[in-house]
Amino acid sequence: MSNDERICGRIMRLPTFDGQVPDAGPVHLVSDVGEEYLLVANDSGMPGRVEDLAARSAERYEPYLDQDKCVRGDVFGTVIWRAAIAEEN
Repeated sequence: MSNDERICGRIMRLPTFDGQVPDAGPVHLVSDVGEEYLLVANDSGMPGRVEDLAARSAERYEPYLDQDKCVRGDVFGTVIWRAAIAEEN
């Protein structure tokens, strides 16, 4: 796990298998190099399925949908835990 890493890219909901973008659910950061990260506001020690934790965190990131932003947090695989929008871009 990388603590307090900063990754820049587009905040978005990923299209489903049929190409439709959902109106609700987890929010992702697609980095400038094309990597996809699930945004979760909680610490990695929080119990529960990561997809459910991300969905409950979504409203925190919704104001930034379809915007290019930098996100700070603890990166573990394709999840950014304690994800917070970095004010400086």
